[in-house]
Amino acid sequence: MIDITALDRDLTEIVVKRNEIADLDYNDERYDELEEALHDLEDDFQEKYGEYLEDALDDVHEKLNLTSDVLHPVAYVAKKYKQMETGQWLPYEGGVPVELEEAEEAKIKLVMVPQPTRLVLVVGQGALRDVWVARKS
Repeated sequence: MIDITALDRDLTEIVVKRNEIADLDYNDERYDELEEALHDLEDDFQEKYGEYLEDALDDVHEKLNLTSDVLHPVAYVAKKYKQMETGQWLPYEGGVPVELEEAEEAKIKLVMVPQPTRLVLVVGQGALRDVWVARKS
């Protein structure tokens, strides 16, 4: 059984760390240290929640008839997020490009977003649609 509170906390920690790194220049003395810490967080996240999230990703791909391959869950975490005044996180940069039959011409990405942990389709320049939300199993 997955602890969705812990899942969300751990995903949020990765999101915050990715935002920190996104705001740094490669030459910044903190960059390598932050990147190593991020990789450790991502490895732990994959180990703890990988199977649960891969099942969810399989379901989303099947439900939406996505033609792209399912990747490791961490791949769906955006490179950068924006936190709204409400506390909600929105993907700002990154995500996994996917192909959706009903919108062949649009640029579509599938992104994992925290609070609550969910998978979001980003269509074009920012139309968002939740396609899965973590729930107690």
